[in-house]
Amino acid sequence: MIEYSPHARERMAERDITEQQVQLCLANPDRIEADDLPDRIRYLRCVPDRSRAIRVVVRIEQRNFVITVLPDKRFRCPPT
Repeated sequence: MIEYSPHARERMAERDITEQQVQLCLANPDRIEADDLPDRIRYLRCVPDRSRAIRVVVRIEQRNFVITVLPDKRFRCPPT
């Protein structure tokens, strides 16, 4: 079960990112990378029905807790 911080819920609503998209990103990321903060990790995935990627930031020790979610403009999705 995935838990979301209030901040993550707010950002998802603002950015039209669904729980299903977050779940897909965590289950099958295109890339995993370190975050700027040492206790966090980033999952990145292209959104299947859009030409953008999302970044999901979680705690390393609690990977089912989503801290924030945002579009990632640097990650290039392949053309659809």
